[in-house]
Amino acid sequence: HEEALAIARRLGARAAELEAAGNWLFCLGEMGRDADVARIGLQILARDSEVFNAPLAANLAYSLLALGRLDEAEHWYRRVLASDNVSAACAASGKLLEIAARRGADAAGLDAAVAAVFAAIAATEMYGVQAGALVAVLNHGRPEDIASARARLKDEPLYPGLQQRLD
Repeated sequence: HEEALAIARRLGARAAELEAAGNWLFCLGEMGRDADVARIGLQILARDSEVFNAPLAANLAYSLLALGRLDEAEHWYRRVLASDNVSAACAASGKLLEIAARRGADAAGLDAAVAAVFAAIAATEMYGVQAGALVAVLNHGRPEDIASARARLKDEPLYPGLQQRLD
């Protein structure tokens, strides 16, 4: 990933640079290197550009959340939610529910966040992304929300980190 990032930079291909960076940050995050993800991701996204890469921002936000940097994570998840990438927005909706719960949102706030997750799930066909968002509902939803989330789970393979969160 680092080589792809370096090549994209040499070519001045900003979109390719962001795509390579997003893949790299995902891998670093899966290895538990959240501090590295935060440092690198913020540097990359700080560069002035009209190009926004939702998966890169979501990977950054995931690590910021893991580090307890809720305000920064929420900022990037809201940017992802506002993007035209429905799959990344679906993932962001689940994480925004998690942030609301961690901040002690009241029942109405949690209900609104759960409703946003279910709406986002309906907008994408990518099951892995749907399952990731459903984790937040399983962890923070009301009993009826949890039942609805369980009914949406499928017997399909998921990457190991996500499967662990569902087990």
